[in-house]
Amino acid sequence: MFYFGMSPSDLLILSRLAIKREKFYTQLRTEKKRLVDIAYTAFNGLFFVDLKGAAEMLTLSEQILSDADQFILDWTGERIRLKFGKGLLMMMQGSVEEGYQLAHSVLTVYEITDQKDKVKYSKEVIEKTRDAVLSGETQKIPRTYSMLL
Repeated sequence: MFYFGMSPSDLLILSRLAIKREKFYTQLRTEKKRLVDIAYTAFNGLFFVDLKGAAEMLTLSEQILSDADQFILDWTGERIRLKFGKGLLMMMQGSVEEGYQLAHSVLTVYEITDQKDKVKYSKEVIEKTRDAVLSGETQKIPRTYSMLL
C-alpha cells in the first residue's frame, strides 16, 4: 500500500478494506505481519491529516497483535512500534506529557538491546514532536516515522 499523493479518505478506505480482508489471509502468520505493516503505514500517512483515522489504524494493529501467536514470529518489534505510535498520537491529541512518557518508554528497550541509532532517532522524534505540539507548530514534526523499525 502506498500513501504519497493519496487523499486521507482514500487511504482510510483502502486500509479498512485491507483489514476487512484480513480474516481471509491471516491463517498464515506472515500475512498477519504484513497486515500490521499495512496498518502502521496507513497510520504514518494519516497521522498529519486525520487523527481519527490514524487512531483507528493503531487500534487495528493492536487488535491483530493481541490475537497474535508468538509461535514462529517474534512480534516484539511491532509491539514497540505500536507503543511509540500511541505515544506520538496522544501528544497530537492533546495529552502531551502522557504521550511523551509513553513514547519515551520505548527508548529503554532500544538501550537494553544496544540499538544506539534507534535510541538517537526516536529521542529526536519524541522531542521534536513534543516541542512542535506545545508551540502549536505541528508542521515541524518529523515525517519519517516509518523508518523507526
